[in-house]
Amino acid sequence: MRTYGVALLTSVGLFIASCAAPMPGSDVGGRVLSRSPATVIVPIQATREDAMDALAVGTLFIEGRCLRLGQTSSRSYLVIWPATAEFRTIGDSQRLVNRESGDSFRLGDRVAVAGGEVPESRISKLNLTTAVPSDCRGPYWLAGQFRHPST
Repeated sequence: MRTYGVALLTSVGLFIASCAAPMPGSDVGGRVLSRSPATVIVPIQATREDAMDALAVGTLFIEGRCLRLGQTSSRSYLVIWPATAEFRTIGDSQRLVNRESGDSFRLGDRVAVAGGEVPESRISKLNLTTAVPSDCRGPYWLAGQFRHPST
């Protein structure tokens, strides 16, 4: 009987401790710690679109359920990533991977993205692997290549 009591107390203690710790996907201090790749909206072009030649450099972060690029949520882009992009879990973190170059980016990493800003009216005409829901607001950046920024 004593063994069951110790096991029960240990289980209750672990349960209470786990309730106090931030859960994956939680927002702590305005930053999302991590999220299941299935719940993050990452629009990817099914086919390669003609991209513009401008360059956006910013930090990857999640706002709501949308992967964004920028400095703050007040000035950031919802990027329409090229067909070479993939968002997946590697180890214990989510990563944006460029399958063409092998470059990999975590949340909080800076990324240089070639392309240009496009109006919302053009988004519905693109061939995407994932539709852009209304809660993933613009402005929108149609991406060509993406890489680590030069230092």
